[in-house]
Amino acid sequence: MKVFGFALLALVGSFAVSSDVMAQTNKVYAFSSGNWTGTAYYKAGRFSHCQMSAKYRNGSKLIFGLEPNKSMSVGVLHPSWNLKKGNTLQVRISIDNRTALWSTAKVIRPQHIAAFFKANSRIYNMMRRGRRLAIEAGGTVLKYSLRGTSRALIRLLDCTVSGIRYNNRRIAAPAPPVPQPQPPQPGNRVFGAGTPSVPPPPPRPALPNRKNLFKSGNWKGAAYYKKGKFTHCAMSARYKSGSKLIIGLERSKAMSIGVTHPQWRMTKGRRMGVNFSVDGRPGLSALAKVISPTHYAAFFKSNREFFEMIRNGKTLAISFGGASQKFKLDGMYGALRELLRCTVAALDAEKALAPPNPFSTPAPAAPPNPFSGKPVAPPNPFGNKPAAPPANPFGAPPAAPPATVPLPLIPKADENAA
Repeated sequence: MKVFGFALLALVGSFAVSSDVMAQTNKVYAFSSGNWTGTAYYKAGRFSHCQMSAKYRNGSKLIFGLEPNKSMSVGVLHPSWNLKKGNTLQVRISIDNRTALWSTAKVIRPQHIAAFFKANSRIYNMMRRGRRLAIEAGGTVLKYSLRGTSRALIRLLDCTVSGIRYNNRRIAAPAPPVPQPQPPQPGNRVFGAGTPSVPPPPPRPALPNRKNLFKSGNWKGAAYYKKGKFTHCAMSARYKSGSKLIIGLERSKAMSIGVTHPQWRMTKGRRMGVNFSVDGRPGLSALAKVISPTHYAAFFKSNREFFEMIRNGKTLAISFGGASQKFKLDGMYGALRELLRCTVAALDAEKALAPPNPFSTPAPAAPPNPFSGKPVAPPNPFGNKPAAPPANPFGAPPAAPPATVPLPLIPKADENAA
């Protein structure tokens, strides 16, 4: 099976990523597979590499990395280590007692060592199909269970391929930071600071291509048409900061989430990777585009799990590059139901108005609604106070490491699986 080689060879251009980028990049949640969690890394707005990691009972963490130039890495992190950054040593990596490769390991940080090497299908598939990985240096051996790597390494490859495609589509300009959650101040812009702000543009007139207006709590929505053809339904709610959160459903079943603020001055057409989470739980990552100087939006394929997370959640966070915007989801359960009805009704009305073709066979039934089925009941607002959501991974300070214990570079104790 050569899925690794063929997938990357079809997409890789001349990307060269140094092993030193790890401490300099911005992180975006990418995937979860069993005990493994994947993250995409970006540097100056460009995709750098993908990593996945799993934590083991002894407190150490095993890390796999994959870069666009087909470099791969295997690393170990332990919070009690205190190693000298930059030190190197030769290591042997074996899987199920078979040597996979010899490589040079480097101390990336005092608690983190990693070996970088050129990957190929043989090594990749050994790691996918193997049961136990060992890292040996100077007679000392670290051992790790590879449970779940068969699926997780495929997700890691998919993450890397998606990053390469993102780089190929991206306009060659520095990616701006995401807008901050607080109201913008005079003299600031969304993608920079220090330039005097200009007066906000006058409000846009009501568009004649909106139909079937609806309201649900603080949310207002409508169906939108272009040249008489239905394109999407969208709804929005305004917040005290002056921002407006906009959620849309396209006729193609794609979904969109966007934010506007009248004082922003963004460059139209710019793109950036964003991460959505609900109540502290990772949702999905997507590519956002600046639609107008005051409006950016991310479009992605509809996902039932994420749809239900938003519908039943309390707080939506949109994060990028360490910055974050947070929005209360009050009234979202009923509002998303109306948004879905708006989209289905517009498609049904369009179908009913279409003249029959006397030369064609009867039209096939409309595709099933991806969000149909028995809805999940919303939380009872009069019930017990819910537990506090997990801490925001983008804002909470890291926990203090345990007291440093002098250890050799490669500890002698076996590493039992989590």
